[in-house]
Amino acid sequence: LEHIERFGTCRLQALKDLGARRIFEAYQWVQDHQHEFQRDVHGAILLEVNLLNQDYAAYLEGQVPDYLWKAFVTDSPHDQNLLNMNLKKFRVPVLNFVPSPDDPSPSLTTQMQGLGIQARLIDVFTAPPTVKKILRTVAMLDHSFIGTSETNRQANQASKLGVMDLWTPENHYRWQAPRYGCHISANVVLVKPARIFSQSADTREQRELQQKKLVVEETLGSINNESRHQSGE
Repeated sequence: LEHIERFGTCRLQALKDLGARRIFEAYQWVQDHQHEFQRDVHGAILLEVNLLNQDYAAYLEGQVPDYLWKAFVTDSPHDQNLLNMNLKKFRVPVLNFVPSPDDPSPSLTTQMQGLGIQARLIDVFTAPPTVKKILRTVAMLDHSFIGTSETNRQANQASKLGVMDLWTPENHYRWQAPRYGCHISANVVLVKPARIFSQSADTREQRELQQKKLVVEETLGSINNESRHQSGE
């Protein structure tokens, strides 16, 4: 449990280094006021994301706007108002999730796999459903694909398969189709190293371990009380 908690501290420190100077205070306020919320409150978002492969950290960081990692997520207007009033002084974003129909998103096809395209960004991490939907909606993670160095060598073929956003170990490609005409323009930038992700630590696993720890402590307390009672007799 202490090992996982250190990961959480490292991620909060990474957010502080990113400009969220009072992120520790904001996080602690949310933890201390859980009893006041009508529904689950998640955040900061960086703490809720568990990467399945650390190699994808740079891609996810590059795709998601920095402000989103610092955000706290609610799914009730009551909780949103409560957080807005109390976290304003800490200068962290508060987002309220409003369910809406999912737009169709491209799937990974056999032809894409033939180019070395392996996955979509939405599929390379776990997070609570509300958090994942926020990331999907804001950062278009279900439209962003991950390829290999082989894909990088054939990147010009990817757009012909309907891929308009592509990450490879070397470059990030974005294609844009004009409103008129048939020429597709490409924007290519180098992939920057990951900054804010430490080694993966699942916040939900942390919570489960904390619950188990409480159960063990209560059991030990009962055993000790029983032992003292028997000794007194």
